[in-house]
Parts: sequence; C-alpha cells; structure tokens
Amino acid sequence: MMHEVSHSLETGEIDDNMGPLPLSEVYSGSGADDTPESVEINGQTRRSAWSIMRRGYVPQVLVEHRETTYFSFSIEELLSVEEYDQEE
Repeated sequence: MMHEVSHSLETGEIDDNMGPLPLSEVYSGSGADDTPESVEINGQTRRSAWSIMRRGYVPQVLVEHRETTYFSFSIEELLSVEEYDQEE
C-alpha cells in the first residue's frame, strides 16, 4: 500500500518511461533501472530489494533502528516527490 500511496506524490518517477502507469513504471532495482543503487543496511549490501518502490513486497523494504521501523526510499525517488496541488 505504501508503494501505491507514494505514486500520488510522484515518488520514483524520474526513471519511469513516458506514458501512463503501470505500463511505463520502472521498478527500483529491476533490470530496466538504469541507475541501480546499492546500499548497506545492518551490514548487508542490498541492490534491489531495499526500496519501497521495487516490484512487489519483501520485508527488506523495512529498516529497523532503535525499535522504530522505517520505509526506505532512494535519494533518486525522493527527488521526484512533488507537492500535491488541488488546482490541477
């Protein structure tokens, strides 16, 4: 659900193809992703399973720190977030 909510904020649209979703969506870490981002979380290197904007859900998209759970987004995904404009 968080993945879909993120679409309403245009999260992750920088690397998507032109056209309507879902056919134009490029999932983070997929073979179509031209800018893969590897991260190290809790001593483990992750390339594709760590972002909430990946295809499908896996528990690795949640990061725990000091008994708090966070959803993880890449910097590239966050750069595409736009403010909701009710006048459009």
